[in-house]
Amino acid sequence: MFDTIHDDGLNPRFVFLSPVFFDELSPDDRLSHDRLVSHLAAAADAFHTGEGCGRHCTGDEVSVVRDITVEQLNPVTAAGTLRIDVWVETLDENSCTYGFLCSSEDGLTPYARGERTVVKLDPALLRPSPWSRGFVEEHSKFLRTLHAYA
Repeated sequence: MFDTIHDDGLNPRFVFLSPVFFDELSPDDRLSHDRLVSHLAAAADAFHTGEGCGRHCTGDEVSVVRDITVEQLNPVTAAGTLRIDVWVETLDENSCTYGFLCSSEDGLTPYARGERTVVKLDPALLRPSPWSRGFVEEHSKFLRTLHAYA
C-alpha cells in the first residue's frame, strides 16, 4: 500500500493505493460491499494515524467510527489497485468526518464515494475527548473548501 499527499491547488487530499486481490472477489468477479468498506477504512485509518497526521497527533489514536456512508457508483470487477482519495469534510472538538472517493488507480473510473466519521475517545474513560492541538493543526490543512469536489 502506498500513500501520499496530493495537492492540485484546489483541495489537498491524502491518496491511498490499496491492492485488491483475486481471492477478495466473489464467484461472479465482484468486490463485495463489505470488502470495499474494509479498503475505505484502511485508507481513512492510514490518513488518521499516518502521514495525514504524522507524529503531531500523539494521544489521538483511540477513536471509534460513529458513522460511515458509502455510495457505490460502479462495481469493482477485477483484481488490481484502488485509488482512495481522503480529505477532511468537518472537524469538530472531538469528531472528524473524512470524505473519500474510491476509483481506479488512474482515477478515471469512480467506484464509490462517501464519508466516515470518527470520534476521539479518552482511553481511560472511553468517553469523547478533544483532539490534540497537533491533530487539529494537521487535519485543518485537509479541510475541503471547494465543495464541488467529488
